[in-house]
Amino acid sequence: MGAVTMKAARDCDSGGPSASAQHWARMLLVLMAGVLMFSLAGAPYARACSCVPTTVDEAIAEDDLIAEITIIGRTGTIVGGGGVAYDARVERVWKGEERRRIIFRSAEHIAACGLGRIPTGTTLLAWARGENGMYSMAWCDIPDDAGHDPRSVLTAKVGEPADLTGRPVPFAFHDLLPDHPLVTAGLALLVLVGIGHRVLTAVVVTTVLRRAQRRP
Repeated sequence: MGAVTMKAARDCDSGGPSASAQHWARMLLVLMAGVLMFSLAGAPYARACSCVPTTVDEAIAEDDLIAEITIIGRTGTIVGGGGVAYDARVERVWKGEERRRIIFRSAEHIAACGLGRIPTGTTLLAWARGENGMYSMAWCDIPDDAGHDPRSVLTAKVGEPADLTGRPVPFAFHDLLPDHPLVTAGLALLVLVGIGHRVLTAVVVTTVLRRAQRRP
């Protein structure tokens, strides 16, 4: 008790808390700031992707396309919400239209339940929604009970898939463009500038000829 009284007296005599007390106070403030930053920044990302469990039977009933696809490139289209559109070759179809080539979309960030950035050449099993060659998929679309061999599970439930590997892949104009959205946008801009220049030149020439014809 006497030691505490003497310490308090020293603090009062020095005009404030000791250097040790100030050090611990600063450490406490740093710790509180760190906890607050994690709560404001880290927690939303941890909770951003929350899926309701689904089964293979539910996917078969609700999905528009269940197929094995191979990513053959990016179309250069940035979809709303940070999503990316990929060009995909359809190899086998368990459910849905038997189209050899589709546009496959997904969010680029896993925190947003997307599949992340998918490298060209990746083959995956798509549990997708959409129509007319335009499909999208998220992590939440993958059934929880698909197991390590979902293709066998699907075949047991719906039968053998339609094999499209022998069919040719239709040509698309963006096959000629580099596999990067910014480069694609730049080339498209150059094409538009070139078209605009030709149109402007035609207008100027036409105007000059008309004025020349009006002169006596």
